[in-house]
Amino acid sequence: MTVSSYDLVTVGSDYVTVDLILWRRYRNRAPKMVERLLDDNPHLARVHCFSPFLPVGTQVRIPIDYDIMSGVPQVKSTVVLWGTTPEGDMTQGTGEVTKVSYGTSPGFLGGE
Repeated sequence: MTVSSYDLVTVGSDYVTVDLILWRRYRNRAPKMVERLLDDNPHLARVHCFSPFLPVGTQVRIPIDYDIMSGVPQVKSTVVLWGTTPEGDMTQGTGEVTKVSYGTSPGFLGGE
């Protein structure tokens, strides 16, 4: 995600949410942009304590990512817990897949 600039938008109607603002801007799925928008607008944290809707008159800085606007496919990371990856590799021994185990073991819950 490469943010090159910002747009300043003022909420002008009721029942507007952060994801609606992003949808109106990009007209496409914008992965991780809600989180980025909330990071860039810390004043929205106080608003979201009471309601998901932004009050009329709230100013919001929208991060602009030209890759999303042009329709460039976003890279998605795949995590495989067991079985094979889409490439057919086994989960053990590949550098891309992290082995995750659950259950009791030495050191689990602080035991040695």
